[in-house]
Amino acid sequence: MAPEQSTTVNEPQNRLPANVRPEDRTQALKSVLEFKSLAWPVAVAIVVGFFHYVGRAAAVGKISALGIHHLVQITSPQDNVFLGVLIVSHLALFVAMAFVFGILMFRLLKLIVQQLPTSIYLRVQVFRRSQIATIVLGVAALIVAVAIGSMASGMVKECDSIVLKTPTEVGTTWLTISMDEEQDWAIAYELLLAVGLTLFLFLSFQIFTRLTQLTWKILYSGWAVIQTIAIVFCFATVIGVVSTIEPYPLVAFSNVKELVGEHVLPLLLGSDDKMFALLIVNVDDTNQNKVPKTILYLPRTEVKWMTVIRMMPLHLVSHAKEIKDLIGKQSPTVTR
Repeated sequence: MAPEQSTTVNEPQNRLPANVRPEDRTQALKSVLEFKSLAWPVAVAIVVGFFHYVGRAAAVGKISALGIHHLVQITSPQDNVFLGVLIVSHLALFVAMAFVFGILMFRLLKLIVQQLPTSIYLRVQVFRRSQIATIVLGVAALIVAVAIGSMASGMVKECDSIVLKTPTEVGTTWLTISMDEEQDWAIAYELLLAVGLTLFLFLSFQIFTRLTQLTWKILYSGWAVIQTIAIVFCFATVIGVVSTIEPYPLVAFSNVKELVGEHVLPLLLGSDDKMFALLIVNVDDTNQNKVPKTILYLPRTEVKWMTVIRMMPLHLVSHAKEIKDLIGKQSPTVTR
């Protein structure tokens, strides 16, 4: 007689211990199912909330650049989520472009290293696997984070009430960006932020894979995530400021001469359900009006009618007279 063949049944790898009672098993399975049913809604809520606050950061950047802080609300929560999705997609596109370019440069550098003499090539390989290389990567990640963070936070701090500032108060960065109607400089600065973020993420990934202790992995991952979120929100704020580099309506309304006087250009910056926000730019060459520009909050009850005359570039109109006066003061006088 042939020996009996033993058959084994493959049990699930995640089965519970055998000493657990059946009712406890059922309760544990219910807990796992309940956790899974709650995990997806929580994850979706976190993602939607992240997009909402990214869009809100862009809206705050726009409001800050226009100096219209007293308006109640310009964008709705739904608009903030949609705007946040667009901004994150915009940033992801720039990061992908920088990542592809970085891969090409890395392959080129690898080919150059392979052409080195054997002794130098072996030393490079040994250095790549050493602890010193991890420390160097950490220092490089810190330098990149500080540089990009300082640049982004500086741009955010300088963007408050750009339309009301003089060209010297605006600063070189925002004056260059705001005077470029084609927005080439704006795209350049956005791309620079994206390249810095890409480099920081690459260095962080290399450091994370080299760390062996779980505690250091958790600490560094937390710091890297916080830095990444901060850069993303600064990028969104910059996008909001850049959105003001567009034509704004030059308007006429009832009692305009009595309210703002003559030789001024009223530009409509925004409105809510209670009032209009107007940028009043003085274009009087006689300098009788000592206030070059101001923001007027006009209640809707005071406006019987309002019409749009034409669209005008906001920052060019806001700083044109001041730049002209500044150039006139700096130009040398020719004497005979």
